[in-house]
Amino acid sequence: AHFPAVQGLWKPEPFEGFRRVLRSLGSFGLQVHVGGVLFGTLQTSALLFAGAFALDASQAGLLSAASKVANFAFAVPFALSQAFILWLARRPVPPKGSFDEQVEYKRLGAALGGVGGFACLQILGVMLLAPWISALLSGGRWAEQDLETVTSCLRILVLSTLPLILFAVSAVWFNSRSGLARSIWNIYLPWGAISLLFPFMLRAAGFCSASSAADFAFLQLAQSGILFFLLAIEWGRLTFAR
Repeated sequence: AHFPAVQGLWKPEPFEGFRRVLRSLGSFGLQVHVGGVLFGTLQTSALLFAGAFALDASQAGLLSAASKVANFAFAVPFALSQAFILWLARRPVPPKGSFDEQVEYKRLGAALGGVGGFACLQILGVMLLAPWISALLSGGRWAEQDLETVTSCLRILVLSTLPLILFAVSAVWFNSRSGLARSIWNIYLPWGAISLLFPFMLRAAGFCSASSAADFAFLQLAQSGILFFLLAIEWGRLTFAR
């Protein structure tokens, strides 16, 4: 049977699906990609500058071991943040002052609080268990000084995970609600410029020596702190603009 009346209600346009995919890639997909690049860069910045400043090979190995363990702290919070991002991607931008905007802010606050709280619990756990984790990694083969180095680096690096986890939740919201160009100008470019200059300034001041892995762990913590500061400024701007 044919239903001409029903058939006339909808006519598919040629290449409509392809155009939708391109629009998604050019908007939300690009936003997630830019945020992911920054996330991945900061996640391994200690190792990046350790190589650039010729950190001693044995110290670099200890730093790498601590970095790999600290990065496990991203697993669950990052997965939770992706659930919020998927929810956000399916929602249109709500009108200013509307009930939908209030709901979105509440859910954003709940996502930041939940993910941040879980991250803080992880940080506390790693800080307490760091000596045991270092001993487990060593398998009895490392000297006492090396164990202390890995323990110190692990405690410093795991602190740097909190700003990154909060960034994973808030960056896509910034990009989709206030525009990718504004995020690039207010967050990404300032962070990139400061993060590139900051290590060389520390090196000139006598830090980041070739014999101290902990210095490079502190560098990653400082860079994550800079990102947290820029996020706080952007949150303040958006809050006062409401």
